[in-house]
Amino acid sequence: MTGKKSLLGSFLSVRRWFQLIFLGITLAIGIQFTWFVFILEQGVVPDFNRPPGVEAFLPISALVSLKHTLSTWPINDIHPSGLVIFLIVCATASIRSDRRTSGNRC
Repeated sequence: MTGKKSLLGSFLSVRRWFQLIFLGITLAIGIQFTWFVFILEQGVVPDFNRPPGVEAFLPISALVSLKHTLSTWPINDIHPSGLVIFLIVCATASIRSDRRTSGNRC
């Protein structure tokens, strides 16, 4: 039984390290983006580009925007693109393709 416990312990240890690395990356992206926005608010064009990792938060933003829209109805007019993309993906995923359902006809 100690072999299983040590294997589970090493798995949890590796998992914890990955979580800490992901936390560090997320914090670094957040700090870079905050600095980028701060410089833009000063009216200066920054010397560096917006961090590309910010795009990873678009699906999260879309789900939060969907919840907001369903509970208060007006679509958030500040950044509705995430919600629009999410709704288009859901709509196209629900459409059945004739090619897929009709079998292999030539």
